This record gives sequence, structure tokens and C-alpha cells, in this order.
Amino acid sequence: MAQVFPSQTQQEVQTSSSEFNLKTKVAVFTAKVGQNLRLSTNCICSAIVYFHKLYILFTSEDLELEIISVTALFLAAKVTNEYRLLEHVIKTALIFLDPARLEVDVQSQ
Repeated sequence: MAQVFPSQTQQEVQTSSSEFNLKTKVAVFTAKVGQNLRLSTNCICSAIVYFHKLYILFTSEDLELEIISVTALFLAAKVTNEYRLLEHVIKTALIFLDPARLEVDVQSQ
């Protein structure tokens, strides 16, 4: 008699809601950082797409999602010709990761 094990799709269904919540949190984080950097909607959406494409290849255990999100945002800004210094992108992301920090003026020299 064969034992019945949960299929791959059943396992995916159980984790799909948690994966969806995780992806949503990262997308919201990316959008907040992008808006604070005054990036266009096209640039922010491109960054989210870059993140999702990388997420397909690797699991969430292999990645630090916030770092990947910030990196995708920086690369999307370069591709869409909305250049931001990497330092500004990192400092702005740290504001959202650690709200106790002061806000960074990204328009200053």
C-alpha cells in the first residue's frame, strides 16, 4: 500500500500565503524607499520586477531580502537614468529599517 505524501503543489499552497506576504512586505519597503528618494513610479516598479526575478532563482533563506531590494532599486535607478548615489540609497533604506535614525536629505550635496 502506497503512502500518501503531500504533493509539491500542496506544500506550495501552504507556504504560498506566507511567501505572498513576504513579497508584499518587500514590495512595500521598496516603494517607500523609492518614494523617499523621489524616484519615478516606473523606476520603483522596475526594481520590484528585478527583485521578483531574482526571488524566482533563489529561496528566501538564501537571500537577505532588504539588501536585494535596495540593490534592485539602485540598479533600476541607473537603468531608468534617475541616478542616485549608492550612499543615499543605503541611508534612506536604513531609515525604514531603523526608524530611530534621522531622515537623510538626499537632495543635498
